[in-house]
Amino acid sequence: MSYTREAAYKIWEIEIGNQSYGYDFSGKKIKKEEYGKPNEVGWIIAHIKPEKLGGPDNDGNIMIMHHRTLAEKGYNYPEFAVDHKRYRVCYEDKKDYYYIEEIVDEDEDD
Repeated sequence: MSYTREAAYKIWEIEIGNQSYGYDFSGKKIKKEEYGKPNEVGWIIAHIKPEKLGGPDNDGNIMIMHHRTLAEKGYNYPEFAVDHKRYRVCYEDKKDYYYIEEIVDEDEDD
């Protein structure tokens, strides 16, 4: 699904707030005014569970991502890697939404 700039900014307000800059889940810096632009701080709205793999096209399955984050994530599901970190897509059945959590090896030292 493609989002108008106005709709994308509403999602930005929900996820990031009223700041001009923010960070996606992988830590990449994004700038509000750079929606849809594939540059160093550009971002898009992407499906967490890809539609191609049965993910719904609704508010519970979208999130702001830097262009490079989405390129690395691709259609990988439920686990994927971005910037050498591993992530897992999880689903909250009760509230009907998807989210991403980092996979941390239990044997890693703090």
